[in-house]
Amino acid sequence: MVNLIMQELKARGINNKHTLAYQSRVDPVQWLKPYTDETLVELGQKGVRSLLAVPVSFVSEHIETLEEIDMEYREFGRCM
Repeated sequence: MVNLIMQELKARGINNKHTLAYQSRVDPVQWLKPYTDETLVELGQKGVRSLLAVPVSFVSEHIETLEEIDMEYREFGRCM
């Protein structure tokens, strides 16, 4: 899915870099990595100050995913 998104962007003349990360980790349970919150820290340390998050699954049936991306990670980024 990510490759298809990046191909479409490239076809439209947009050649941005991308990073894949996973969210919706709950408690200390092991989840798919890299974790989004840790990835945001790493990107911030590399000087990234602006990004676009594109959820590639759970976008229509899981409103909490959108809430995490739109609200929690925005606040997380402001604290960095």
